[in-house]
Amino acid sequence: MQMTDTTPARELVGRALLPLRAVSDDLHASAVAYVLDSTDPQALPHIPAQSDVRRLLNNPGRIEPDVELSAQMRQRLHAAGVSAPERHAGPEPGEPEEESLVRSLRALLYLRGSLTPEQWERFGRLLIALGDAPNRCAAGVPEWLCALLNDVTVTAAYARYMLPPGESEKRSAQELRERWSPTAVAALFEATRPPSRFPPSFSSPGSPRRMGVTYMRRPRSPSTVSRASRTTWPRTMVRSRPTH
Repeated sequence: MQMTDTTPARELVGRALLPLRAVSDDLHASAVAYVLDSTDPQALPHIPAQSDVRRLLNNPGRIEPDVELSAQMRQRLHAAGVSAPERHAGPEPGEPEEESLVRSLRALLYLRGSLTPEQWERFGRLLIALGDAPNRCAAGVPEWLCALLNDVTVTAAYARYMLPPGESEKRSAQELRERWSPTAVAALFEATRPPSRFPPSFSSPGSPRRMGVTYMRRPRSPSTVSRASRTTWPRTMVRSRPTH
């Protein structure tokens, strides 16, 4: 299934979280409902113990290399509906593996999804619940936003697997940078926090330009994403700190 600019947010979120169907349909449905419909960001869906969700979603919310999945886990993902579009299908050597496809599904959400600030916050919180605390963060930035920006960064190189035929990868990369520009990220932060709780560095003149993923001059290829695990996304923000 190809994703376009008019794809509904519910479908994009559902596809981004499709690997959860490898655990259960109920978990997938409750996760989608939490992101889109919940009024309580703390009311996260119950995630069964030993469900391997972090591996199934390929280290969500963390700047890390691809996980290595067993053949059995790949079969579970395929049975849950994680598969390449027809143009990638077949025995060709370049066919993407399931661990690449799960990142591609989230990349399309970041490229096309029209979520409210509250929904983006809940998606970031869900990433933490599924993948543990973000391994790259910055002082004064909420963990959910760190997890979200980590995921935007690390999935960017995988978006091409789900792009509509003929769509320019270069143009899509530019659109992604614009959607997650320093100004856009600052606006997201401000929309989800009362003014009295702003860190001073965010409320100072011109501070929105210090946020975001502007250091991504071009998306890394999946083969070089492993090097991203040794970098931090907020190079132009406040001083960054690994949380692990």
